[in-house]
Amino acid sequence: EINGTYYSSFKEPTFVKWANDVPDGFVFSLKGNRFVTNRRVLGEAGESIMRFLGSGIAALGEKLGPILWQFAPTKKFDADDFEAFLKLLPEKQDGVAL
Repeated sequence: EINGTYYSSFKEPTFVKWANDVPDGFVFSLKGNRFVTNRRVLGEAGESIMRFLGSGIAALGEKLGPILWQFAPTKKFDADDFEAFLKLLPEKQDGVAL
């Protein structure tokens, strides 16, 4: 699990390096950026989601595993808001399954 993606933005060359530095069959789990998940209204996170997903994570290719969306411990569950958030998540980014 790469925790750094929660706190900072990385660029495509970093993801390319990570993919090249690990053996075949290795799979990374990324934490979604906190600017996506630490907001009052999750259903308004579309731009932040696209910025995170478009940062170059697809360069991991088949080494890209699950994305962990960590929400603030103070975030109260609102079914409609979480549903709106989930609808914003695409199935693929640059041809790579998410």
